[in-house]
Amino acid sequence: MSLRLKFKDKELELKRVESSRYEVMLERQGDIVDFAKALIDETEREVYLMSINAIDYPDKGVIELRYLFWSLKHKSIIDARTHVPRDKPIAESLIEVVPGAKPYEQEIYDLFGVMFRGNKWLRDGFFKPPDMGTMKPLLKQASPSRKG
Repeated sequence: MSLRLKFKDKELELKRVESSRYEVMLERQGDIVDFAKALIDETEREVYLMSINAIDYPDKGVIELRYLFWSLKHKSIIDARTHVPRDKPIAESLIEVVPGAKPYEQEIYDLFGVMFRGNKWLRDGFFKPPDMGTMKPLLKQASPSRKG
């Protein structure tokens, strides 16, 4: 069983992977903003952003971004995945559509170095200690030693 969502003048199919969880892979990271708008409309605003997570895949040259939404209407998690290149980690910010994305984007910037276009609150030292400087500790090549 799947969930269908009207997205950019077409229908997007979200695959059911568990009884209360759907997944979709967005090929273009910039589509996350339109996806969130479509999800908000489809659920009649009965949806909220639970978290944004990042996973570093150095062997693939990407950082995967996972946007986890809870749909009250469907009583399900909606897991929207996308990725950015590791050598140019720039993503579109969700804060204009979902203001609650702000701390998640700050955390991912601070720990992975992903820039969120449109989020003016990004800074180092939001989650990690100041003595780590600009090091991005959750990137796989990051050294555990601290540098100022």
